[in-house]
Amino acid sequence: AEVPEREEQVKLVSMPKDTNDEKDVMVEIRGGADDDEAAIIASDLIHMESKSAESYRFRLEIVEETDRDRGGYEEVNLSVAGDGVYSKLKYENGAHRVQR
Repeated sequence: AEVPEREEQVKLVSMPKDTNDEKDVMVEIRGGADDDEAAIIASDLIHMESKSAESYRFRLEIVEETDRDRGGYEEVNLSVAGDGVYSKLKYENGAHRVQR
């Protein structure tokens, strides 16, 4: 059981490091125009990003935000900075959908 674990460790150590892994990132969250539920979900995503940044000890700052009249956000731009931010967030991309 120990040999496969060692092999996995060797693979990880020998892989070339991504030159962007230490860079900071900008995160864009859009709730969508004229969609109240999407705006609330965008607000939930911002809360999740904030908690994630806190757990990694990253600095998260809201750079720009567009609120919705009935709650939530139409659009928010976040700056996330810290050690290894890009390496942790580089696979978080694309559209997230909630279907009912």
